[in-house]
Amino acid sequence: MLVQGINDSPETVAETAGFLADLSPRKAYLAVPTRPMAETDFHAPDPAAFNRAYSIFTTHFAAVECLTEEIGGDFGTSGNAETDLLGITSVHPMTEDAVRVLLSKNGETWELIEGLIARRLLRTVLHQGKSFWG
Repeated sequence: MLVQGINDSPETVAETAGFLADLSPRKAYLAVPTRPMAETDFHAPDPAAFNRAYSIFTTHFAAVECLTEEIGGDFGTSGNAETDLLGITSVHPMTEDAVRVLLSKNGETWELIEGLIARRLLRTVLHQGKSFWG
C-alpha cells in the first residue's frame, strides 16, 4: 500500500519492488488507502507518484494490479446485525451501501444504525466524498 510521504518516493518504491521481485510472486499489487485510516494525516499518493510507482513495478513484474477503489462490501452475517456491524466496523470501516446490504440481509432498518449512533457505538466518517461507518 502506497502512502503519500511515507513509502511513495521513487527510491523506496524501487527498493520495495526489488525485494518483492526476489520472492517471485506471479502478480504484484499496488494499493492506496480507500477507507478512512486511524491516522488522519495519511493520504494516498498523488497520481504522478502512483503512476511512477506503477512504472517501477512493471519493470520487475509481468503482472501488476492496481487497487485504487473500495471493493467488496458483501460481508457475511451471523443473523445478528448489531453484533455483525460492531464486529466488522471495529476493524474495517464499511461504506453506507455495505451497511444497508447487511441490514437488509438481517431484516433490519436504518433505525438500528441510529440507535448505535445514539449509544455512541457507531459513527460516520466522510472519506473521499463517501460515507463510511466505523
